[in-house]
Amino acid sequence: MGRKSENDPSCSLMARAVQRMREEDVGYAWWQWKQNTDSPDRYALHYKGPQNTWVEKTDEVNVLREGWT
Repeated sequence: MGRKSENDPSCSLMARAVQRMREEDVGYAWWQWKQNTDSPDRYALHYKGPQNTWVEKTDEVNVLREGWT
């Protein structure tokens, strides 16, 4: 599962997908933990920030944490 961050800035689609998969007891993976880009609008949960440091998309990671607990 996944979506471009730019297409779901409020994370509402992501949260709905995670909730629905949990309700139906369907196993899944959220792909692309890190990607080689400096754009926060792409798929991954982390993007490259200044000086090649990884920047976490905290709001998206929190959606997954809440859905998986």
